[in-house]
Amino acid sequence: LQLEEALRSESSSRHKAFQFLIEREDGEELYNHESVELLYVLVLLHYVSAEQDMPRIFPDLETNDAYRTGDWCQWRGVWCRGKDVDLSFPNHAVVSTIPPELCMVSNLKSVDLRLNHMLGSLPPDMTKCSKLESLHLEYNELMFDLHDQTGLF
Repeated sequence: LQLEEALRSESSSRHKAFQFLIEREDGEELYNHESVELLYVLVLLHYVSAEQDMPRIFPDLETNDAYRTGDWCQWRGVWCRGKDVDLSFPNHAVVSTIPPELCMVSNLKSVDLRLNHMLGSLPPDMTKCSKLESLHLEYNELMFDLHDQTGLF
């Protein structure tokens, strides 16, 4: 229900990220299932940082067509090894909770969000990151009990 409400609210990060995915001027269907998950998570992180009037992760996302047509694995902070994906955005002033959508990226191996301003706790969906090998969240403002994260560690 919260996701539905967020998608309906035009000012929400989730709505903006979803709009970015569906607004293609040429109407070309570019995205396959795996890449659309990755692109959504990247754009969501971008808009989450922008909501807090912080520098955006991808400063020219809205104006640079390379972001709509390019290889997501070439974006700053994204590394792909075969089908495996690593996301690295340390010290990017991401002020938010950890988006539960992070684990939508089915081949996510590593996440580095240290030195940001992440708040709250780990979302329960983090246990769905079945291929996650490395999670760096140091120097944030997160509060959670490792014992409650059964299945993640």
